[in-house]
Amino acid sequence: MKKIGKFILPIFFALIAFSANGQKNEIGISLGALNYTGEYAPRFDVLNYRPGGMVFYRRNFSPVFTLRGSIMTGRIKGSDEGAQDPVPAARDGEFHNNITEAAIMAEYNFLDFRRYKDRRRFAPYLTAGLAIFNYQRAYPGTAIRGGAVNPSIPIGIGIKYKLTKTVNLNAEFVARKTFTDYLDNISDTYADGYSKQLANPHLNDWYYYTGFSISYTFYGIACPEFQRKNNVY
Repeated sequence: MKKIGKFILPIFFALIAFSANGQKNEIGISLGALNYTGEYAPRFDVLNYRPGGMVFYRRNFSPVFTLRGSIMTGRIKGSDEGAQDPVPAARDGEFHNNITEAAIMAEYNFLDFRRYKDRRRFAPYLTAGLAIFNYQRAYPGTAIRGGAVNPSIPIGIGIKYKLTKTVNLNAEFVARKTFTDYLDNISDTYADGYSKQLANPHLNDWYYYTGFSISYTFYGIACPEFQRKNNVY
């Protein structure tokens, strides 16, 4: 987490400072929850949601294309409790882990929702990008835990709603494909060095974020003709 913050936080706050002087830039905050799929949850289970949150900066390059930088943190959880399959029932374990992520994502809006005076104030969108995330790794055969940093590929869907000229609401669901099988600290082995037959090392873990956000758009001083044509009074 410290490694991510050392390099990402100065850039993030610099972008926020820039946005104050830009046009159609946004800063926002999101509250939501994280989920996970892996050895302890081979199928998506809404009961595994745990709290999470995010801050972000968004640049609207055009009515349809947006670029967003974000920092997200939260907790993931999984358990074999109540499992019907013989492998997880025999394993009878559980885990908790913390995730901290920095991401850059593109958004494609299907509608131009920014025309505030129009009735069409909403836009569904697709999003995808690249991220790096930090989590706690337990090393097989020991009680030692340490931080691990890995890349992930976020991809998801959402919907935006323009509440006022400057305030936007947002809901989204984004899945993160990872390249590690140790979010839950179990793969071919786990912390006690055993259970090689109680996991599948060939399938990597995923984590997910479902969130609701509010953001503020900074507008430059536009000429009256521009405002009239774009309905942004």
